[in-house]
Amino acid sequence: MKKITVTLFALMVLAQWFIPLRTVFQKESVASGGKTFRFKTQPIDPSDPFRGRYIVLRFEAGTYRADTAIHWIMGETAYVTLEEDGEGFARIGAISRQPPENTTEFVRASTGYVYDDGQLQLELPFSRFYLEESHASQAEQAYWSAATDTTQVTYAEVVVENGNSSLVDVKINGKSIVAIVNELNRTREED
Repeated sequence: MKKITVTLFALMVLAQWFIPLRTVFQKESVASGGKTFRFKTQPIDPSDPFRGRYIVLRFEAGTYRADTAIHWIMGETAYVTLEEDGEGFARIGAISRQPPENTTEFVRASTGYVYDDGQLQLELPFSRFYLEESHASQAEQAYWSAATDTTQVTYAEVVVENGNSSLVDVKINGKSIVAIVNELNRTREED
């Protein structure tokens, strides 16, 4: 009986280490070998831009006009093939229920609301950008201000490979939001 208990305990400990390590390895593998896409963001409801220590992102490339002959249901898994538009930002090339065979530049998403005209809302797997807690409030203010200002470009850099994705950074006019917050902190310290 004691051997079984020790064996079960050892398996439990291994599982607790295996799952997080596998997740980290997968994200690092994607980040080092995938293609980087820039997703333009849109402003979101100002009353709920943060939940805890991350920025909630909504993307212009989050909707797609699907073929009305193909009926999608909310909550289905969709494989989203990505392309770049003329400005170098990501857009949806196609969606399907099966992983595409001719490209590695796709992500696995979930279907959201389906409109009668075939417009399909997609829930992309990288809609949260996590930050150090001490930077969260300032990052929220900088992001919200830039996202609602039409003269500024806010976007997320996401590395994509074979259905997996890794959100690398959120940028405002080409500058990392983390660098912007660090500059704000330095300015306040100097005052």
